[in-house]
Amino acid sequence: MCIGAHGRGEHDHPSSLRSMVPTWSALAKGYGPVVMARQALEPQGQWAALREDLLDYYREHGERDDGGTTVWGEYLVVTGGKPA
Repeated sequence: MCIGAHGRGEHDHPSSLRSMVPTWSALAKGYGPVVMARQALEPQGQWAALREDLLDYYREHGERDDGGTTVWGEYLVVTGGKPA
């Protein structure tokens, strides 16, 4: 997942989300970087602050005004072939 504004290229893909709250809950349970951040920050009492900061970021930079957001992610296209 790519977070932040960047140029829209041929390999950028939008993910349209109705609400970041359930999306964030899913990320916190199964998306590696967020899981690791939670494990590191929860014992220090800083997990809630990160959660709120990121939810605020998505609210501020979202491309929708209905409470949802659009997250753009870049993907890599790999092509291959058999040697002649």
